[in-house]
Amino acid sequence: RICIVGSGAREVAIARSLKASPKCSAVLCFASTRNPALVELASEYEVGNIDSPEAVVAFCQANKAVMAVVGPEAPLNAGVVDALEAVGIKGIGPTKQMAQVECSKQFARNVMVKYGVPGCPIYRPFSSPAGMAEFFQELGGKYVVKADGLMGGKGVKVSGEHLANVDEA
Repeated sequence: RICIVGSGAREVAIARSLKASPKCSAVLCFASTRNPALVELASEYEVGNIDSPEAVVAFCQANKAVMAVVGPEAPLNAGVVDALEAVGIKGIGPTKQMAQVECSKQFARNVMVKYGVPGCPIYRPFSSPAGMAEFFQELGGKYVVKADGLMGGKGVKVSGEHLANVDEA
């Protein structure tokens, strides 16, 4: 009995694969919205707060899940895998600490710098506009601004494309 946490296309693909496996007796789904494809694949389906570790654990326990696959970033960032594993349910996905690599670009960049991972762009975190204009000038006016944290794929602003000048950053 395996629970899928999430309601997107990724979760549909995972549910289809699990449903086809003779090792999976039931596909369960705890979702943020009603997805007709997942409703059809799951023997139990509930819409709830997937970012709440307590809600996900309660659903999994009530439906006797032995494992849960957590797809979206927000529940990973909220510690859903940690909460599942704390009650003996195997969680597929990174723990809250490990999810920082995806959920916080500042954390990811700091790790890259610390361990000399190639491909890390020149970056500098700012918590206020002070010093930004000077840094952008050092970059020759070609820069990207990204808010730290989950932005739903909408957090990147590119100079010349989304930002006409430094004041807009």
